[in-house]
Amino acid sequence: MKHFTLILVALSIIALPACKKDNLPPGVHTNDGIITGNDGRMCMTCGGLMLTFSDDTKPYSAPFLLINNEPNDLGISEFGPFPIYVNVDWKGDTTDGRQRITVTRLTRR
Repeated sequence: MKHFTLILVALSIIALPACKKDNLPPGVHTNDGIITGNDGRMCMTCGGLMLTFSDDTKPYSAPFLLINNEPNDLGISEFGPFPIYVNVDWKGDTTDGRQRITVTRLTRR
């Protein structure tokens, strides 16, 4: 019984750092991503910075989301240089029927 208790305590100590509680508000996600550039398509709901969660740095070649925030508000020039590797906290915004996001926190990796 003594060995079982010792093993249980050791496993608890090892597993404890793996437990991480995100203090994000409901609906906010956090991901590593790549800002691949400015969306240059000409349509009513196009435009904005393109963010992909894949490892592809080439614009338009991987699925991407458009960022609602103004680039300057995020500390990014709309003219680059791109790609920019980031960690973002974001929430979805489908008010215009497109897959857009609003960034609540952005840090460069």
